[in-house]
Amino acid sequence: MPNQEVRSGYAEGLLPAYSGLESYGVQTGFALKFWRALKKNDVDLAMREMQAYLAGIPYVEGFKRKLAEAATAEGFYEYTMYLIFSMLNVYVKTQVKCAGGRIDMVVQMPDTTYVFELKTNGTAQEALKQIDSRDYALSYKTDSRKVVKVGVKFDVETRVPEDWVIE
Repeated sequence: MPNQEVRSGYAEGLLPAYSGLESYGVQTGFALKFWRALKKNDVDLAMREMQAYLAGIPYVEGFKRKLAEAATAEGFYEYTMYLIFSMLNVYVKTQVKCAGGRIDMVVQMPDTTYVFELKTNGTAQEALKQIDSRDYALSYKTDSRKVVKVGVKFDVETRVPEDWVIE
């Protein structure tokens, strides 16, 4: 869609006419709400949307034990977040090597680069401290994009983001 006016006209005028759906009857799903939050650089809202979305994913009874084992590993959450970002066609890389080690996740939007550190053992504040102590964001500071650091703590019992710190 070339601009907001065309997008609004399509969603409010043409889409209901062709689909038979009225705009007030169409629910906004997780993907759109998450994307809009990222576009507005509202990481807190994006994380709350992710938290609610992941909380609603049921487990398969026969997979319960395997899921409990997988949920203790940070890689499980890297994989989950990678899928979410990549399905939205957002540039995302995991385990990005740099001089200070490996960054759990780097997400690049047109005007912002997000540097994520994820924790299952530890706190969101410790994750943010790791980003700083290992200079994970340093190589992105000369880019024209704003750099946002995000430390995330996942609850291994509920498998959702429990806490996050944004800087």
